[in-house]
Amino acid sequence: MNPFPDTTLLYILSQSYGQDFFDYQKIAIKLNFLTVSYEMTNLLLSFAISAFFLSNFFIDFILNCGEKLFQKSNKKDIFGLPIKEIFLIFVLYIFICFKFLIIFIIRYITGNLFSETATEYLFEEINIFYFFFPLLMAIGVLIPKKFHKILIICYFVIPLGFNIHDMIKTNDVNLNIFEKVDIEKLEKTLKDTVNKYNLNGKIYQEKNDTGLPNGKTCGHFNKYIIFLYGRDPEDTSKICHGILAHEIGHVEDVSCLKKNCFNIFTTLVECSVALLTYTNILPLYSDKISEFTAFSILSLIYIQTLHQIIETSHNLVARRTEVNADKFAKNLGYGENVIKELFYLEHKSCLYPWNSNLYCLLKKVHPSLYSRQKWLLD
Repeated sequence: MNPFPDTTLLYILSQSYGQDFFDYQKIAIKLNFLTVSYEMTNLLLSFAISAFFLSNFFIDFILNCGEKLFQKSNKKDIFGLPIKEIFLIFVLYIFICFKFLIIFIIRYITGNLFSETATEYLFEEINIFYFFFPLLMAIGVLIPKKFHKILIICYFVIPLGFNIHDMIKTNDVNLNIFEKVDIEKLEKTLKDTVNKYNLNGKIYQEKNDTGLPNGKTCGHFNKYIIFLYGRDPEDTSKICHGILAHEIGHVEDVSCLKKNCFNIFTTLVECSVALLTYTNILPLYSDKISEFTAFSILSLIYIQTLHQIIETSHNLVARRTEVNADKFAKNLGYGENVIKELFYLEHKSCLYPWNSNLYCLLKKVHPSLYSRQKWLLD
């Protein structure tokens, strides 16, 4: 059965793809279910592990086990950190490994172990837990305690700087790949809109590109640049007018500024929480473990739980900017163009045209076509 109401443009478009469209439909329903299941399972297991390691009883139990295990050892500490506390952190990593194992068993059973989603998740988690964080812990052990707060601030501020730079940079156009769009060849509505927002000479199209239609807007305040990819599915001699109208909508909505401001706000909140934890909460554990060990455990718990929720909240802001840009394109008269070009993009790249809202939120992707048709076509 066709998932779209038979009066919509999406229904008409889907008819032209025949059985392939419905094969993708079955695959995507499974992908939605599996992805949401993985993400929720990961979060629930993370909260369960966190509850264990925030329990005084569990901490005492692991420390006693570590003390008995290494009581015959002549070496009682490594770099000033008691061996029993290193054992406590090691046990936490064992629990994290166990969490990964459960998730990968689920993926194996469902036949989705080596999907793009699974691979992306694996490398992201390995990078955070088994490379970057241990490196940070090693630095924390080696440097004097008075520099710990500076290390915490750098942990949050440096990635923020790179993220903002990637979003606002406008001076790194590779003219061997891109060429300026001649606005004189645009339709009058788009031409007038480009001039209104002072974008003449700031719109680039990838040369000889017959791939999937897409776009990207970078910049800030009155300095913006728009990149366009692919060609109009119905006329490959033209650029994608709907995508261009949508990207100009991001300029009108100051989307980059909104996302950067929210990014800065959440980073300041996270940094403040980390500093307050270091100064106010760690002393509560001082009779059991050192402040550094307590902070390491609390940080690992934070990365697994609250940080994931904050990261997901970023997509709520991004989603609102996409809605505003779509409505801008519709008001210019390009709502159907956006739908056609996005349908072509999502179908040809085997993405599902109406992913669930929960899937889009968890995977930090744009709203689905099924959602976007409501404000692009109505």
